[in-house]
Amino acid sequence: MKLPFDFGVKLFFRLVLPGFLLSLGLLPLLRLVLQMQGWADKWEYAFVVMIILLGWGVVIADMPIYMLMEGRRWPKSIKKFFIARLEKELKELQADTKSADANTKTEAWFSLRGGFDMTNEGDYRVVYPTRLGNVIHAYERYSRVRYGLDSIFYWPRVWLKLDKDTREDLDNTQALVDSTVYAAFVLYTCAVIWLLYALTKFVVVLVKSWFVLTERIQYDLTLIDQRLPKKGVALLAAAVFMTAGYVVYRVSTFLCAQYGENFKSVFDVHISTINIEPVMKTLVALTAGTPCELDLSRMRKKQQFPIAARYLQYYRYKCPKCEELLKPDEIKSHLAAVCLQKRKAKAAGGSNT
Repeated sequence: MKLPFDFGVKLFFRLVLPGFLLSLGLLPLLRLVLQMQGWADKWEYAFVVMIILLGWGVVIADMPIYMLMEGRRWPKSIKKFFIARLEKELKELQADTKSADANTKTEAWFSLRGGFDMTNEGDYRVVYPTRLGNVIHAYERYSRVRYGLDSIFYWPRVWLKLDKDTREDLDNTQALVDSTVYAAFVLYTCAVIWLLYALTKFVVVLVKSWFVLTERIQYDLTLIDQRLPKKGVALLAAAVFMTAGYVVYRVSTFLCAQYGENFKSVFDVHISTINIEPVMKTLVALTAGTPCELDLSRMRKKQQFPIAARYLQYYRYKCPKCEELLKPDEIKSHLAAVCLQKRKAKAAGGSNT
């Protein structure tokens, strides 16, 4: 039986490293629980198991982690604040593209190309409140702007056409990106956990001084107070984790931009391998005999790709007149009705004249 993963560098980057870092945040809690259960001498084994389980948890939480780090589900007020900051940076970069200094101009164009999304009109814009979110959105939108290709939909279809070595190189690069994104998320999480340790110590002291407790509760609270880090140490560790998280996060944006160039180049090189002719012939047949019959000879590939993707994803065809989404069995009747209404409106306009 083939395992669903390989024991190699990618496994270390994606599972072991994030699991280890998150375990550092939870290590005091682990030792406290083991102490309370009488298993204090087994903490090394429990630590290894925790690394594997937490690493696995991080890997399967890939999508939520990326969504959080990209800023896709942030509260509107917070999102608005950070978008405004990035828009200010964008304006400064656009101003630098007109600088008299050649190096400044080159660096500005390089930062714009990899860091911000481009509209169909060729203008750069800020979409998400984080740098990472804008970098990812920029390279995912690249194929749509240049070729009319929805990269999210067509990527798996291009991937299957790539040779094994190319896929391996791409996956190695992405593993490094995943590792830094996971690590940044985990380090921020550890910062919060160590802040909670400091808060817990404070709460324990208050409870012990304000309330009359049973002997068992008194023992447990004393054990918590002894095993959890001191407040000063916990606050210092939280600051270190937060700083490390920010540094790793900034590194992740550069690595992500490098991977993005590879991602974009795949579409540039392999766009000819995407065969949408069968689905477009199906749509020609469905619209045949109507006033809006598809004529592929007059349509560029850039126009055909979105039509094919919509039909394959949603089993819908967009009416070119009213833009209503139609199921296959609705196409002929709808297009005929739209044309009839148009002729009636034209005839009514002519009679009024």
